[in-house]
Order: sequence, then structure tokens, then C-alpha cells
Amino acid sequence: APLLMARVVRGAEEGAAGAEGSEVDESNPPSSDESSESIEVHGGSAQGCFSVIVSSVGLATDFYDFGVVNNVKGMLQKEYGEMTTGQRTTFSASAIIGAVLGQICIGMLADKFGRRAMFITCSALTFIGAFLSTIAWNPGGNDIYWLLIAFRTLMGFGIGGEYPCCASHMAEQSGSGNSGRNIALGVAAMGLGGVLAPTVVYLCLSAGLSYNATWRTAFGFGAGVSLLSLVLRILTVKDSHQFKEVAESQTFRKSFKLLMNRYSKPLLGTAGAWFWYDLVDYGLGLYSAQISGVATGGGIAGETLNTLFFALIALPGAYGAAWFLPTFGRKHAFLYGYVGMIAIFMTLVIFFNHLPGWLFTILYGLQMTCD
Repeated sequence: APLLMARVVRGAEEGAAGAEGSEVDESNPPSSDESSESIEVHGGSAQGCFSVIVSSVGLATDFYDFGVVNNVKGMLQKEYGEMTTGQRTTFSASAIIGAVLGQICIGMLADKFGRRAMFITCSALTFIGAFLSTIAWNPGGNDIYWLLIAFRTLMGFGIGGEYPCCASHMAEQSGSGNSGRNIALGVAAMGLGGVLAPTVVYLCLSAGLSYNATWRTAFGFGAGVSLLSLVLRILTVKDSHQFKEVAESQTFRKSFKLLMNRYSKPLLGTAGAWFWYDLVDYGLGLYSAQISGVATGGGIAGETLNTLFFALIALPGAYGAAWFLPTFGRKHAFLYGYVGMIAIFMTLVIFFNHLPGWLFTILYGLQMTCD
């Protein structure tokens, strides 16, 4: 994921730079090697590092909010009854649906109104959605699930907007030659959010909190960190010089034409691969606790511990990819990760009914390292 983000944004930032004051030479498109080379951007190492920190806090919070539902779904059903099939599917996917809409809408608005304005908007929406989830009430029966679905869709809208804003902000604030690594480091912070979600839930269970108090505390923790991210962005984030220089002349039509004419092939390779990657990552990530429960027979506490193990073992892969970016390159490191995921998933599919629980946990965890 960090490698794909770094490679996608490389083409986008080149497009922004090329759109300023010049027409596109459509007869001479750059090669895929040229499109991955470093370009000069306005910003020093200190600005780049701080942009990584600010973006990392937001992305870690976002992934926490995405993942925590994986650990509390069982608690909610023990308290409010089994979800219907529609509720179960929509409850898990609600934040994802909101994120898709948020990426499209806020991504476009960020080019018009600036990164700072949309950064603050994203954090505010995420905080409001997480806070409302924390204080959700039950109108009757199991209708609380529909309320949570609505609140998490709102939260997801803010989370989705984070992705284009964070990537653009980190790329524009970084100096020449290090924007790719900065973007990879920022996206790798999502792994920290993945660790925090089961950690908070398990600590609540270990402290003897009821299921009601546990899921509300878990949602509330996400709301609190979102509020911290909001304050941090209000106080520190500014639009980059690079954005300000092209903001007046840049239009969506002009940007879209530039990307399609010059970068359609690398975008197909990166965004296309990312689509299939997300299908696997989010599709399984939202149900990893339930998958673990079926494979190992553990209860809620056991499922939470397994989810924590999966998240912890993913961290070396995420930060290792960012660290070795100059050594392996984006394409090769990405391929190493994908081949590893394919091999492990094939093993899990073929031998699922024959694997002991401890071996399943280890193999699924190794898949997360490749992921």
C-alpha cells in the first residue's frame, strides 16, 4: 500500500508541475521510467518531515476507525441481538462506502479550495461521525445498527477525503528526491492505527469493562484522536507554495486531460492494481476477527488478540517497504509483496480445513507482512 501510494502520487505531482504555464506535448509522452523519476518540488526536509507527522496522525486515526468495528461487532450483537443480513453487510461496509464518496468529492474540492481547508473538513467529519457512534442510542429493537451505519458513513466520508489530501500535502511539502519515501512513511502509519484498534479493545476487556462500555470506549478513543488531529491541523497546516502557484490556473478539466494524455498507462497499472489490492485488504480486514474465530475457535478476547497479532506483524512490512524504497524500487518491492500474498492465500485456501489454529494464525500474519 505505501508503495502504490508513492507511485500513484508521483504521476499526479508531475502532472501538477507540468500543467503550469505550458501546453502538453501529446506527441511525446514520458516513459514509465521517466514518470517515476524525482522532480523538483518546493519544500525542505523539515517541512516534509512535519507533513509526514501531520498526515500520519490522520491516517493512523482513519485506519483505527476502519478497523475497530472488526473487534466490536460481536459485542454489539451480544447486547442488541443478531444483525440481519443487510445490517451485517452494510455495517461493515458503511465506512468504506462513505470513503469512496469522500475521496472523489473532497479530492476535487482540495484542488479548488486548498489542502488546508479540506484537511480541516476531513478531520471534523471524522470526529463528528466517531463521536456520534460513541453516543449512539437504540430507538428500539436492533435499530441502533442503522444509526451506527449512518454515523459511520459520515465518518467514512471524512476518512476518504484524507487519502488524496494527505498524499498531495506530503508530496508538495517534501524536497526533491524524498517525496516518495515520505509518502510511503505516511501511508505506513495506517498500520499503527491497525495495531491501536485491537489494543484498545483488549485493554478494555482485560479491565473488566462490560461489552457496552468496551465498544463505546473504543469508538470514543477514535473520536478523541480525531479531535487531536483536527486541532493539530488548524494550528499547523498551510497550503504549500507549489499548490498556490498553480491554484489559479489549474482546472479539473485541464488536470484530467493532462493525466489521461500523459499518464493513463502508469495510472492504469497503479490505480488498477490498487483497486484489486483494496478488494483483498479491506474485504478481509473488516472480517479478520470473524475469520480468526472460525479457524481457531477462540472467543471475542481470543479473536481480538489474533487481530492484534496480525496488525503487529504487518508493521515490519509497511515500514520496511518505505525504508528499502531506494534499494528495490517501487515496482519490484510491490511485486515481492503481491507474490507473497498470493502464495500464502493459496496455501490457506487449499489447506484451510487441515491447518491447526496456531499455524493458520502464523500464516495469516505473514500474509499481513506482505500486505
